Amino acid sequence: MRTITITITITAAQMIDFSAIASDFSNRTGIAVEDILGSNREMEVVAARHLLWHLLRDKTGATYSRIGRHFGRKHPAIIHGVKSVRSKLEIDDKIMGVLWELVEDMEV
Repeated sequence: MRTITITITITAAQMIDFSAIASDFSNRTGIAVEDILGSNREMEVVAARHLLWHLLRDKTGATYSRIGRHFGRKHPAIIHGVKSVRSKLEIDDKIMGVLWELVEDMEV
């Protein structure tokens, strides 16, 4: 009988607890996790959802595909959301600015 040794390397990006991050984000913004994870199309909820995706991408290095899998979206939707956050922050969008102030110091 032969023994086979398998080594598995787990990176920090693989150990991301998306649910805990979404919960913390929800507590800071006052927008329900169910709305953030769901398909609610209210402007504030969509902005918050996109901002959460941006934070996950920027602070954890998670791939667009991985974020999409967790949120039940395809990666092009995540890319669009992240880009929209960047452009809204550049033009000083009021809703995005308020949300950003609530979460910019979030530890992810």
